[in-house]
Amino acid sequence: EKLAVSYESLMAEFNRKAQARGRLGQRGFESRGKGAVESSVSSRKDPGERVEREVLQVILQFGEFSENFLGKLTGEHFTSPIYKNLFLTLKDEFDREGKIDSKKLPESIGNEEVKRAAIELSINPLVSVEKEKYAHEILDRIKEFEIRRRINNIKEELRKINPQKEPEKYDSLFEKLLGLEASRRELLLSERREGR
Repeated sequence: EKLAVSYESLMAEFNRKAQARGRLGQRGFESRGKGAVESSVSSRKDPGERVEREVLQVILQFGEFSENFLGKLTGEHFTSPIYKNLFLTLKDEFDREGKIDSKKLPESIGNEEVKRAAIELSINPLVSVEKEKYAHEILDRIKEFEIRRRINNIKEELRKINPQKEPEKYDSLFEKLLGLEASRRELLLSERREGR
């Protein structure tokens, strides 16, 4: 269920509440422009963060996929501290309530940046109309990004190790690397089999 809220009315509500609490001057959020919420959340140029953002949008906007996403992902799938914090908040909310109410969620978030991210991701439209296909694609993409990060970390560790001086450590890391590469290939193959 999507919320039908205009950007202007959302900013007006932010300003009204923030000024009532004495946290903003006369010009409020509007003085910073439409990019204010966006720039505080994250850089949209990083493809990994863009995927993290889309995962959170699916969880917030397509409630029927929340349980699947929250059950298959962990905080380790997120690199952006704001998105990681929001994901963990959503996971806690779902574990406690059995659902996520995106209308009430901002009230339970203490961190203002995370709260702004939750509001923004709840109302910004998603690009795809085929919800199920899109949800599966985005779930696979975030899993792939997380596996790639782990592969790159292990490769970096392997570069620092002399295999002749520390063969056991090197072999152990190399085995992990092979396992992760196999997981990544299997993920890519399953995407192809399912036509994604």
